[in-house]
Amino acid sequence: MGYELSYQPITEVVGPIPNKDRVSIQTNVNLDLTTYFTFNSNIPLNPTKWWASQNNTSLFYGWYRGTYATTNLNDGNLVCFLSSNNNFKLPKKYSFEANFSLTSPQQYAFMYLYAMWGLDLGIQKKIMNNRGTVKLAATDIFWTNRPRADNEFNEYREYFNIYRDNRTISISFNYRFGNHKLSPENMRKGGAEEEKKRAIKNA
Repeated sequence: MGYELSYQPITEVVGPIPNKDRVSIQTNVNLDLTTYFTFNSNIPLNPTKWWASQNNTSLFYGWYRGTYATTNLNDGNLVCFLSSNNNFKLPKKYSFEANFSLTSPQQYAFMYLYAMWGLDLGIQKKIMNNRGTVKLAATDIFWTNRPRADNEFNEYREYFNIYRDNRTISISFNYRFGNHKLSPENMRKGGAEEEKKRAIKNA
């Protein structure tokens, strides 16, 4: 949980250039003040032996006050960020991942950002005596995790919809080298013994 009050904060603004028609600019300006309230929580869950879930929630309230392009600003809203990362253990050394994220609509200075959400899926299999892993993954399957926003001033309004390469499909292979029978504890002990021998030899 946190609270922040800033005077004359530098804030990003997309808006019109004074005395020029149909020309906009992305720039940084000093607003009069901004106020933020934040709350964060992390909730790990294990509903079953084969399902592990890591969940994060952030509540954010931002209020903005200032003037740009003859437009007075005194506005804000409550914003919610959600993410859930889930791993499912399947038979025959398979595992499945499902990750979801959501950002509610947000007022950011003069800009109103619409809600964004995304779903990522992946499946993997351990092979070669658990040393190798083959994984097939897809990100932002519905192509919904991209910014859309309105910028509104007294004599100017702009809407934009950004299309990014968020939606991807990939396949990967990882191989783990080294002695997999040696546990991390034994590795630490082995390293300590080597240091002792070296110290005695140099004494």
